[in-house]
Amino acid sequence: MPDLTHNEWEAVLDTMERGIATAANAQHDDAVDASPGWHPPSDPGPLPADLVGRARRIQAAQRSIVDQLRSAVRENRQHHALLGAVNASTARPGAVYLDVAG
Repeated sequence: MPDLTHNEWEAVLDTMERGIATAANAQHDDAVDASPGWHPPSDPGPLPADLVGRARRIQAAQRSIVDQLRSAVRENRQHHALLGAVNASTARPGAVYLDVAG
């Protein structure tokens, strides 16, 4: 299989950058749909040397957005737990029945 050309590698990196932007927007906007997923090219060949820096920046940005999303999930779980505690403490007490005949 032929190696990807420089332009094709740029398109792959562009797609990855769009995925990062989508993930960043998704954590602040419920209307943003999740990325449909990225599938690597079947035989990308070697990354051109002049794109290595860009690829490393993309990798760092991916790691950063993953950390941000993990933090947002953790915060969401904490909020959910707090709301559950508030609901439990303010809920009307239910009727309690004791079967004494039984």
